[in-house]
Amino acid sequence: MRTLLSVEKRLAEKGLEEIYHKAVMKLFNQKFVRQLTAEEAKQWNINVLPHHVNLKKPEKPRIVFNASSLCQGTSLNKCLLEGPNWTTDMADVFFSLRLRKIAVYGDINSFFHKIQVAEKDHEKLCFLYRKPGSKDEPKLNCFWFFRLDSAHHRS
Repeated sequence: MRTLLSVEKRLAEKGLEEIYHKAVMKLFNQKFVRQLTAEEAKQWNINVLPHHVNLKKPEKPRIVFNASSLCQGTSLNKCLLEGPNWTTDMADVFFSLRLRKIAVYGDINSFFHKIQVAEKDHEKLCFLYRKPGSKDEPKLNCFWFFRLDSAHHRS
Protein backbone atom coordinates (compact mmCIF):
# COMPACT_ATOMS: atom_id res chain seq x y z
CA MET A 1 0.00 0.00 0.00
CA ARG A 2 2.88 2.34 0.83
CA THR A 3 4.31 1.93 -2.69
CA LEU A 4 0.92 2.57 -4.31
CA LEU A 5 0.52 5.80 -2.31
CA SER A 6 4.02 6.87 -3.33
CA VAL A 7 3.29 6.20 -7.02
CA GLU A 8 -0.01 8.07 -6.82
CA LYS A 9 1.68 11.08 -5.16
CA ARG A 10 4.50 11.17 -7.72
CA LEU A 11 2.06 10.95 -10.65
CA ALA A 12 -0.19 13.67 -9.18
CA GLU A 13 2.79 16.01 -8.75
CA LYS A 14 3.68 15.56 -12.42
CA GLY A 15 0.07 15.55 -13.72
CA LEU A 16 0.46 12.06 -15.17
CA GLU A 17 -2.40 10.24 -13.44
CA GLU A 18 -4.43 9.80 -16.63
CA ILE A 19 -1.47 8.28 -18.52
CA TYR A 20 -0.97 5.80 -15.66
CA HIS A 21 -4.67 4.95 -15.58
CA LYS A 22 -4.74 4.29 -19.33
CA ALA A 23 -1.67 2.04 -19.09
CA VAL A 24 -3.27 -0.06 -16.33
CA MET A 25 -6.62 -0.18 -18.16
CA LYS A 26 -4.77 -1.45 -21.24
CA LEU A 27 -3.69 -4.52 -19.20
CA PHE A 28 -7.33 -5.11 -18.21
CA ASN A 29 -8.65 -4.56 -21.75
CA GLN A 30 -6.13 -7.01 -23.16
CA LYS A 31 -7.27 -9.54 -20.54
CA PHE A 32 -3.78 -9.85 -19.02
CA VAL A 33 -5.16 -9.04 -15.55
CA ARG A 34 -8.43 -9.39 -13.72
CA GLN A 35 -9.84 -8.15 -10.45
CA LEU A 36 -9.98 -10.70 -7.66
CA THR A 37 -13.31 -11.69 -6.21
CA ALA A 38 -13.86 -11.07 -2.49
CA GLU A 39 -13.77 -14.85 -1.93
CA GLU A 40 -10.40 -15.22 -3.66
CA ALA A 41 -8.97 -12.29 -1.69
CA LYS A 42 -9.95 -14.03 1.57
CA GLN A 43 -8.80 -17.54 0.62
CA TRP A 44 -5.55 -16.89 -1.22
CA ASN A 45 -2.12 -16.46 0.31
CA ILE A 46 -1.61 -13.20 -1.58
CA ASN A 47 1.72 -11.68 -2.55
CA VAL A 48 1.29 -8.04 -3.63
CA LEU A 49 3.77 -6.86 -6.26
CA PRO A 50 4.70 -3.18 -6.02
CA HIS A 51 4.56 -1.34 -9.32
CA HIS A 52 5.18 2.00 -10.96
CA VAL A 53 4.84 3.52 -14.40
CA ASN A 54 7.86 3.81 -16.68
CA LEU A 55 7.65 6.99 -18.76
CA LYS A 56 10.92 6.79 -20.71
CA LYS A 57 8.68 6.98 -23.78
CA PRO A 58 5.75 9.19 -22.66
CA GLU A 59 3.72 8.15 -25.72
CA LYS A 60 4.07 4.48 -24.63
CA PRO A 61 3.79 4.31 -20.83
CA ARG A 62 4.63 0.91 -19.35
CA ILE A 63 3.61 -0.50 -15.98
CA VAL A 64 6.64 -2.10 -14.31
CA PHE A 65 6.24 -4.65 -11.51
CA ASN A 66 9.00 -5.12 -8.94
CA ALA A 67 9.33 -8.88 -8.66
CA SER A 68 12.53 -8.48 -6.63
CA SER A 69 10.75 -6.80 -3.70
CA LEU A 70 11.03 -8.85 -0.53
CA CYS A 71 8.05 -10.32 1.31
CA GLN A 72 8.86 -12.38 4.40
CA GLY A 73 12.50 -12.64 3.30
CA THR A 74 11.92 -13.87 -0.26
CA SER A 75 10.90 -12.44 -3.62
CA LEU A 76 9.18 -13.70 -6.73
CA ASN A 77 12.49 -13.45 -8.61
CA LYS A 78 14.16 -15.80 -6.11
CA CYS A 79 11.43 -18.39 -6.75
CA LEU A 80 11.81 -18.47 -10.53
CA LEU A 81 14.05 -20.89 -12.32
CA GLU A 82 16.57 -19.30 -14.61
CA GLY A 83 15.85 -20.08 -18.23
CA PRO A 84 18.14 -20.15 -21.23
CA ASN A 85 19.72 -16.98 -22.53
CA TRP A 86 17.77 -16.33 -25.71
CA THR A 87 19.49 -13.11 -26.62
CA THR A 88 21.47 -13.32 -29.81
CA ASP A 89 25.00 -12.01 -30.12
CA MET A 90 24.79 -8.93 -32.36
CA ALA A 91 27.92 -9.99 -34.28
CA ASP A 92 26.08 -13.18 -35.31
CA VAL A 93 23.11 -11.11 -36.45
CA PHE A 94 25.25 -8.82 -38.59
CA PHE A 95 27.14 -11.73 -40.17
CA SER A 96 23.92 -13.58 -40.96
CA LEU A 97 22.52 -10.47 -42.67
CA ARG A 98 25.43 -10.63 -45.10
CA LEU A 99 24.61 -14.24 -46.08
CA ARG A 100 21.24 -13.56 -47.75
CA LYS A 101 19.81 -10.99 -50.16
CA ILE A 102 16.76 -10.19 -48.00
CA ALA A 103 16.62 -9.47 -44.27
CA VAL A 104 13.42 -9.80 -42.25
CA TYR A 105 12.82 -8.51 -38.74
CA GLY A 106 9.89 -8.34 -36.35
CA ASP A 107 8.82 -6.73 -33.12
CA ILE A 108 7.65 -9.17 -30.48
CA ASN A 109 7.23 -6.61 -27.69
CA SER A 110 3.72 -7.66 -26.61
CA PHE A 111 4.53 -11.37 -26.89
CA PHE A 112 6.00 -11.48 -23.41
CA HIS A 113 2.68 -10.67 -21.71
CA LYS A 114 1.09 -13.70 -23.34
CA ILE A 115 2.56 -16.42 -21.17
CA GLN A 116 -0.34 -17.99 -19.31
CA VAL A 117 0.12 -18.35 -15.57
CA ALA A 118 -1.06 -21.53 -13.85
CA GLU A 119 -4.15 -20.87 -11.75
CA LYS A 120 -2.37 -21.99 -8.57
CA ASP A 121 0.18 -19.18 -9.10
CA HIS A 122 -2.30 -16.31 -9.60
CA GLU A 123 -2.07 -15.44 -5.90
CA LYS A 124 1.64 -14.67 -6.29
CA LEU A 125 1.04 -12.15 -9.09
CA CYS A 126 -1.33 -9.65 -7.49
CA PHE A 127 -1.16 -5.88 -7.37
CA LEU A 128 -3.17 -3.05 -5.83
CA TYR A 129 -4.83 -0.48 -8.04
CA ARG A 130 -7.41 2.25 -7.83
CA LYS A 131 -8.35 4.96 -10.28
CA PRO A 132 -6.14 8.01 -9.69
CA GLY A 133 -7.81 10.60 -7.49
CA SER A 134 -10.13 8.00 -5.94
CA LYS A 135 -10.29 7.72 -2.17
CA ASP A 136 -11.78 4.22 -2.42
CA GLU A 137 -9.89 1.26 -1.02
CA PRO A 138 -7.51 -0.10 -3.71
CA LYS A 139 -8.69 -3.32 -5.37
CA LEU A 140 -6.61 -6.47 -5.60
CA ASN A 141 -5.93 -7.64 -9.12
CA CYS A 142 -4.03 -10.61 -10.45
CA PHE A 143 -2.38 -11.66 -13.69
CA TRP A 144 -3.67 -14.40 -15.94
CA PHE A 145 -0.79 -13.71 -18.27
CA PHE A 146 2.56 -12.36 -17.16
CA ARG A 147 5.89 -11.28 -18.62
CA LEU A 148 8.57 -13.73 -17.56
CA ASP A 149 11.64 -12.44 -19.32
CA SER A 150 14.76 -14.47 -18.48
CA ALA A 151 16.92 -11.34 -18.54
CA HIS A 152 14.88 -9.83 -15.69
CA HIS A 153 14.51 -12.63 -13.17
CA ARG A 154 18.02 -12.90 -11.86
CA SER A 155 18.44 -11.89 -8.21
